[in-house]
Amino acid sequence: MKQNILKLLLISLVFSFTACHDFEELNTDKSNLPYVPGEVDSSVSGEGIDIDYELSETEIEELRTGLSAIPNIFANFTYEGAYNDYQITTNLTHDIYAGYFANNTPSFHESSPTYVYRDDWSKRRWEHFYDDRTAAEYAQLIKTFYFVDRDYYKNVFYITRIYYAFLLSMHTDTYGNVPTEYYVKGLLPPDLNVNYTSQSEVYNIISSYWMKQLE
Repeated sequence: MKQNILKLLLISLVFSFTACHDFEELNTDKSNLPYVPGEVDSSVSGEGIDIDYELSETEIEELRTGLSAIPNIFANFTYEGAYNDYQITTNLTHDIYAGYFANNTPSFHESSPTYVYRDDWSKRRWEHFYDDRTAAEYAQLIKTFYFVDRDYYKNVFYITRIYYAFLLSMHTDTYGNVPTEYYVKGLLPPDLNVNYTSQSEVYNIISSYWMKQLE
């Protein structure tokens, strides 16, 4: 009889715990934000650097839900920004000086940039800039800082944009003319056939970034 009573008590405790907790919330990975930069409204211009668009209340709420992950995203954005896959994206490809000395290493001899062009290595920095730094991190950061509480996050919003300008300078120094429209605003272009911005204009954009943050 006592054993039956004990079993009933244990069962009731289990049901009481399940009733008190939201397991969907507990099983949500806070490091992966629910908000994903979507396609931009075609009516929004890709020109300029200002955030001249609005988000829906649903999108803003998704950004607010992901606030706990922002410190990690910001840390990765600044840490990996210039150094993601550094050996491949810089030392053995675009940094010809380092690549020259790689010829002394037999395993790199046939792949170093002194005599060989490795497209799969060269494109790695391009992919990191647009896929990781811009779409996955920069867009998430500036939208959160601007739309969730722009007064409270004012300083870190400007810090993020200044650092992005630094990454953009590295990007254009590597590839020359590069796509910037929409990306600098934290948006994804509405069309895959993107325009390429001349290097001189990219540096005008970078200068605008700096001047805007100093105002």
